[in-house]
Order: sequence, then structure tokens, then C-alpha cells
Amino acid sequence: VANPVANIAVCGGEPITATFGSPSPNATFNWSNNNTATGISASGTGNISAGTVPSQAVQTGTITVTPVENGCPGTPITFNTTVNPVPVANP
Repeated sequence: VANPVANIAVCGGEPITATFGSPSPNATFNWSNNNTATGISASGTGNISAGTVPSQAVQTGTITVTPVENGCPGTPITFNTTVNPVPVANP
């Protein structure tokens, strides 16, 4: 079982991080992302630590996290990430 993760919203140019936990002490975490324009890779293991992405439009992605213990996958959880554009003043 993976602990729930709140949705994450950042401004363009800010990093995105997510830390996963579980009541199972030996659980590891595999995750996938449906929108790499958020600055997060398409998939990975462990916690998420993504670099910054300047955004000219709102970018939203859904992250699916699957806990794994002793080779057995648990019930996946999902959360959303949103990268909002930084406003620019007209000259």
C-alpha cells in the first residue's frame, strides 16, 4: 500500500518533487507519468525529483505510483501535477 499523495501545482521554472511512503517498511515505488511536458520523466522508481520547466501554457500530468514489496505489486495510487505559466507583462 502506498500513502496518498496530494496533487502538486507549481509555477513554471519551479522544481517538482514527490516523496512516497508506505506502512510496509520494505516497499519500493514504481511510477509513470502521462505528460513529460511537466518536466517529469515518463517513468521511474523511488521518489520524484524533477528539474524546472519554463511553461508557456498550463501543463497537467497524472502520476500513477505502484508500491512493490518482495516482487509483488500493490494497489496503484494516482495524483496530478500542474505546471502553470509565469505571466509576462506586455511592453
